[in-house]
Amino acid sequence: MTEKIYAKYKVCGVNLLSLINRLNKKGITLLKIKKFSAKSIGFCLPINQTEKFFAILNDLCYNDINDSQTNRITVKNPKKKGKKPKRPCFYRHSPVFEGGGYVVYKIGEGGLFYPIRFLQNNLAVLIGAILFTFGVWGFNDVVLDVRYSGTASCLKPQVQTYLSQKGVGKWSRFSSLDLDELGVELTSLDSRIAFAQAYKRGNVLNIELVLSKTPPNKLDQSVVALYSDCQGVITDIKVYRGTAVVSVGDKVNARDLLVDGYCQIKDNITPCTVLASVTINCDYIKSVCLNGQSDQRLAELLVLGELEDKNVIKITTQKTPTEKGFLYVVHAVYSVTVTAG
Repeated sequence: MTEKIYAKYKVCGVNLLSLINRLNKKGITLLKIKKFSAKSIGFCLPINQTEKFFAILNDLCYNDINDSQTNRITVKNPKKKGKKPKRPCFYRHSPVFEGGGYVVYKIGEGGLFYPIRFLQNNLAVLIGAILFTFGVWGFNDVVLDVRYSGTASCLKPQVQTYLSQKGVGKWSRFSSLDLDELGVELTSLDSRIAFAQAYKRGNVLNIELVLSKTPPNKLDQSVVALYSDCQGVITDIKVYRGTAVVSVGDKVNARDLLVDGYCQIKDNITPCTVLASVTINCDYIKSVCLNGQSDQRLAELLVLGELEDKNVIKITTQKTPTEKGFLYVVHAVYSVTVTAG
């Protein structure tokens, strides 16, 4: 294999033609000989003939010492020394050999099997580079922080609660998030949000919220009670004025009383108007039969079309094969917020 690997050298000195003839007589194979000037030539040499090449340059037997840092050959006990030619100050490589009237520069290595030799000599570096690449790629997929910006960043607590319910936050993975879809969901989260965008910058998930320019409705000071307008389970209660008569997790029906118009301070009960909001999760179940088709997504889209004006937060489907096709039981959960004031 070493015969298919060669080193590239540049030799500076005098009587270079004589040197070439002498190397040929000694059985040294020189490839791709190139003349740079009257006193410098370049050529390729099989890697297994390197030691013999340097021995011939000095015409003596010696032990070659290869310094792993400088890659220089040092001559021990030379019988004779030739005059050292002046080094070309412009050459960017350091000489690997000086002696016998010649200065030798190693330019590089090549050959058919050189990549194999390179991998053998740099296996640890290669493994380290691969591990580093995969480590950087994996680390770049982790959310290290969530930052909010925009005119609607005052709604940060509400958005944080929503993201927490979806499992989005610190140490989440960007690859598991649909940032475009997340922006659409945040836009529909609150009527005060005109536009929301989620995007990645480094390891930071950025949430940009733009406040709607439409002014909010004026408070209605005449409401003395808040009633449910649907059947479901209460998931959130915010009472600013009045008294809640239900709790989170309670099941309610349509027209059930949620917040009553009074305030109790110690033993005193004072009538007041109601200022509150209550969120209720409602269930919608429908069976969809698709003759000869097996398309769960189509069944879900049919149900979502019927609930297009609702805030659907969850949808599950059970599939049952029938004689004519498939029966899908689609269970959708949507949230309704009733307000007073």
